[in-house]
Amino acid sequence: MERRDASRRDRREGRDQGVQRNDSRRQRTQRRITGSPGDSEVDARRGSLRRGNGYSGGRGATRRRTGQTRLHAEPGDATRRARPTGQATRRRVTRDEAHVVAHNGGGKSLRPPVTLVGIALVVLLCLGGGFLAVRHMLSLGETQQQEQQSEKTPEELAEEAARKRVEQLVDGLTLEEKAAQLFIVRPEAITGVEVATEAGQTTRETISKNPVCGLIYSELNLVEEGQTEKLLKNTQNYVKDASGLPALLCVEEEGGSHAPVANAYLARSKVAGAARIGAGNEAEEARVAARQVGEYLSSLGFNTDLAPVADIVSSVDSDLSERSFGDDPQKVASMVEAQVDGYARSGVLCAVKHFPGIGEAEKDPHNGRLYSHRTLDELMKREVVPFAAAIKKDVPIVVVSSMSCLELGNGEGDLPSWMSEAVVTDLLRGKLGYKGVVMTDQLDDEAVADACDPAEQAVRAIKAGCDIVVCPQDYEQACEGILKAVEEGDITEKRIDESVRRIVKLKEGLGD
Repeated sequence: MERRDASRRDRREGRDQGVQRNDSRRQRTQRRITGSPGDSEVDARRGSLRRGNGYSGGRGATRRRTGQTRLHAEPGDATRRARPTGQATRRRVTRDEAHVVAHNGGGKSLRPPVTLVGIALVVLLCLGGGFLAVRHMLSLGETQQQEQQSEKTPEELAEEAARKRVEQLVDGLTLEEKAAQLFIVRPEAITGVEVATEAGQTTRETISKNPVCGLIYSELNLVEEGQTEKLLKNTQNYVKDASGLPALLCVEEEGGSHAPVANAYLARSKVAGAARIGAGNEAEEARVAARQVGEYLSSLGFNTDLAPVADIVSSVDSDLSERSFGDDPQKVASMVEAQVDGYARSGVLCAVKHFPGIGEAEKDPHNGRLYSHRTLDELMKREVVPFAAAIKKDVPIVVVSSMSCLELGNGEGDLPSWMSEAVVTDLLRGKLGYKGVVMTDQLDDEAVADACDPAEQAVRAIKAGCDIVVCPQDYEQACEGILKAVEEGDITEKRIDESVRRIVKLKEGLGD
């Protein structure tokens, strides 16, 4: 009995020692493959073998489960032990993973790290794709631009080229040269001579220092045809040499009695005045007259006529009665529109005057200044009608009067119209949409001499929206006033550029 018990104990101890030896073999094998696993890993595997696979510790139990198991030999294991199929699969995955770990330096991560080369390739692919996308977009933009260019009419292409040319010319001017372009003066104002009938060395030197926008001539400057041609030709050449731009060589040739060129017997034939043409009520007669005036002016060297008068005059006692086409707004509008067309056909610039209409203005008996009590609505229905017609006909220049519009503007009513932002910017530029050149009336008139000094007159005219100051009482003082205003920030150079751009565009249309 004691012998049987001792035999059983020996068998159990032997069986336990065999299990321990097998566990030791498995641990050594695992260390050779993946490195030394922790004790917890060994315990987990052993527990899995006993619990998860139904192991009960006896051989009989193992034999009874042979239908659900397959043999799996462990490396270095002398005996075969039954393992479930699922356990064997997990074992093979573990070994494959162990090989990957071994190749990666024995680390514990099972995923191979992304190499720098891989990152570089990804970056290069992204950059390459981005470059191709940008290149495609640029190519597409160029194609669209070319298509747009091809769709433009010859007139649109010519206008675009002219706009670029104007920008180049404006950018090439100094601030002093830009300021000089804002003035049209009498030749005597810059030469200092009493009456200018020729243009020689004095004129050349003066214009080189003062490259003004243009000059205006009266009957006193015009002696005979050859003298006039030489006077204007030399002056034009001096201005072009000084500024690279042509000068506006101006005269007020309205026809009838108000025609300094014709009255100096330089015209081959006289043209009827506005009142006579208006009486005939034939717009074609007005067109022909304007074209005829423009042609004889051009033959002498003039390129700008400060005409026609667009004022509506109902009183025969008015100073403008002979210079106006009449008292009916629609009739005057048709005559003015026809004359704008006639001047355009002659190649000479014209200027409608005296905006917003002085034909029925009242006159102050003390200082001779003109003023109007018309409201904006009243002006729009009557005085402004001929000017609106001229603007629709693309009149190149509008002359703004010295009349005070008492009912317009906030605190500007008593100012001359060319000083009033309400008249120039709000009404002419804004409401009527005029985009051409705006001139002041002649400022050397006694009626406006006491308004303020020449510098302030020039500055306030530009701030109101005018582009050209005509005949300031003192040109040098007026020009210095503009430069000082820019220096002190009262006027921006951008505002000066706006006017100079319009002036240069106007001059570019004159040709050589």
